[in-house]
Parts: sequence; structure tokens; C-alpha cells
Amino acid sequence: QDNSGWTALHAAAYAGKEECALALLQAEANADLCDKDGCTALQHAHARGHTAIMALIRQHAVPAQPPTASPRDSAAPSAPAGGAVSSSASSLPFEILDAAKRGELTKVIRWLRKGGHVDALYSQEGVGGFAESMGLLHVAATCGLLEVAKELLKLGASVDLLYNTGAT
Repeated sequence: QDNSGWTALHAAAYAGKEECALALLQAEANADLCDKDGCTALQHAHARGHTAIMALIRQHAVPAQPPTASPRDSAAPSAPAGGAVSSSASSLPFEILDAAKRGELTKVIRWLRKGGHVDALYSQEGVGGFAESMGLLHVAATCGLLEVAKELLKLGASVDLLYNTGAT
């Protein structure tokens, strides 16, 4: 058993949600991030036979650039290792998670306008006692809810936010 550490792009690629994968890639999701098993979104799409998503990921791949350093760069804060983003401590209520799964964008937006955090995570104890957590963008990507995903991206949802699910 493990905690997978997937991003929304991993979830969309695995589930075969082509339009959501495209929206995430257009929002500059990092397709090079590996989950805790060392797999990228491209590898998940390949394993599930989602050739259209594989093509999208390859099409949006950014060639590696050699690092350049300048004196002013050394004073700038560095990005997290691997480019992954971790969530704030904000908690996502189950009823909002459930509304997102059903595509109830109005209810989700209302919660966000009342101060809910776009990258909040819903957490629970999962299989084998491992903690499971999932955010709104992950739900939208997994369920193929393109309009919800696009709205969350407009509101600043982190495309490279990791989430964990207990897996066997």
C-alpha cells in the first residue's frame, strides 16, 4: 500500500479525461512531475491506453532549458523541489467535495466566495489506515468536469498540487 501523490493531471490522464487534461496543460501543469511510484501523467495515460492524452502531453512538453544564473537570481526565492505544490492547511468540507463531484459549480463557487480556499483538501482515513486527501481540481479532472476545472483554474487553483490516496 502507498500514498500516490498524484496531481490533477495524473488523475485526468489515468481516467482518460482528455478535455480536462488539455485545460490543465494549457494552464501549464507540470507533466514531468512523478507520483510516489515514479510515474508521470504520460506513463499513466500509456498504461491505460489513452493515446489522445499521451499526444496532448507530448505536444505540451517543454524542452528542458539549461539553468542560467545572474547575480539578481541568487537573491530570488527558489521554487519547491520538483515543482510540486503543497496545499495550505485549509480544509475542504465533504458537502463541497460532493457538490464538485456532481458538477454543482454554483455551490462550489458560493463556498469559495465565502472564504473557502481553492486549493483546500478534503481528508479522511482510507484503506489500510492511510490518510487520503483530494482537492476540487483533482475531483474535476478525475470526473471529467471541464467547466468546473476551467472555473477553478480561473480562480487560481494550483495545477501541480499533490494529493494522496491510499492505494493497494
